[in-house]
Amino acid sequence: MENKNKLKNYLNLALVNSGSLFVLKIFGIGLNYLVLLSILYFYDYSGNGEYANFLIQSTAIKVIVVFGLDYLLIKDINKKDVNKLKLAFEYLIALLYNIVFFILAFLLLSFIFKLNFQLMFGVIILAFWRFVSHFFRAKNNMRLYGFFEFIIIQITVLFSIFISKYIYSSISFIDVFLILNIISVLFFIVYILLKIYNKYSIHYIKSAVIKVYKKLFVTYNRAFHFVLTNSTNIISVAIVYYFISVEYSKETLGIYDTIVRFSQVLTLPLIATNGRVIAIAAKFYNNKELEQLKQYVINITKMLMYSSSLLFLMLICFFYLFSTYYSSTLKDYWLLFILLSIAQLINNWAGPVGVVLQATDNEKSFNKITIIAALFLLISTVVFTSILPITVIGGIIIFQIIIINFLALRVQKKKLGINPYIT
Repeated sequence: MENKNKLKNYLNLALVNSGSLFVLKIFGIGLNYLVLLSILYFYDYSGNGEYANFLIQSTAIKVIVVFGLDYLLIKDINKKDVNKLKLAFEYLIALLYNIVFFILAFLLLSFIFKLNFQLMFGVIILAFWRFVSHFFRAKNNMRLYGFFEFIIIQITVLFSIFISKYIYSSISFIDVFLILNIISVLFFIVYILLKIYNKYSIHYIKSAVIKVYKKLFVTYNRAFHFVLTNSTNIISVAIVYYFISVEYSKETLGIYDTIVRFSQVLTLPLIATNGRVIAIAAKFYNNKELEQLKQYVINITKMLMYSSSLLFLMLICFFYLFSTYYSSTLKDYWLLFILLSIAQLINNWAGPVGVVLQATDNEKSFNKITIIAALFLLISTVVFTSILPITVIGGIIIFQIIIINFLALRVQKKKLGINPYIT
């Protein structure tokens, strides 16, 4: 009976901490698979490989363009006596500076190297929506955070596929996707400028632009460790994708990306929970409420262990049905799917340790951990993909996840006194 009550409490905690974000993430996953099935139907695995390559490269460079402004916004907006609208607007100006610098650098490099301009626009789009989503995350508005983080890209991809196939067949769906999002971003920026102008006047906008420019390098210095952590993870994954396409084929990359998307269903509890954890952990830490932070992390971790384990069993059944009745090609990749899913399960069992460290001024320690894990991932990928089948990537990912979480949990225990497995 006691175990049943505990399970009920952890499930209630999941709903309290995730709420509408949990539902939005599920909806986002559904759209993600609808996108995947649409691409496979119209463009096969090679088409999915091309799209996956474009998306992962844009995502990797996006982290450098955002340059930690998303996480700084969350930390700073939760401080006392802060004008949230002004703060967000100043960080938005910093982001626009970053985008201008990126465009100039990209254009300069295009004279030396053969660059794909789809990538430039893809980076700008993902960087902007990332910033917008984290503004709402900082304000604890999980509905709008979930929409801009998980849904808007999937919806525009689906519209783009439809337009490309049935209206403008001469334009690739990636180009249509870029056009739709650039138009949306421009409208959004105009809306924000009008809102600021109506409240603070054009004089404030001009002074804010100058003010942000003068302290831009101070902001970069504060954000550096957030950038290092996130860019290390994403860039290393982008390099893995590159090696898969080179050592195997674009079609194999499409299959690998398909399986990765299946395994990422297991990230649902962690991502939905992390949406609130970073803001709440920052608030507890800023107010020196370390005992409350400790109990909060313990409860969240136990909830994640229960929910992800149940989801793991459901996912195995779903993948079996999908590979049996829809795509027999995936039957040959069962072991890869199991390994990647186990990696995600381990990540859930470790709890929200990464975001807790970043929210409590321990991002430097977490940076070192992610660099060590990324080096292991890259060296192992270079060595083993040339001599072993694609399944070896699954084993490499498991060891990478273990390295990150084992070391991060040690830091969390040493610096914050939090061991999530001891009540």
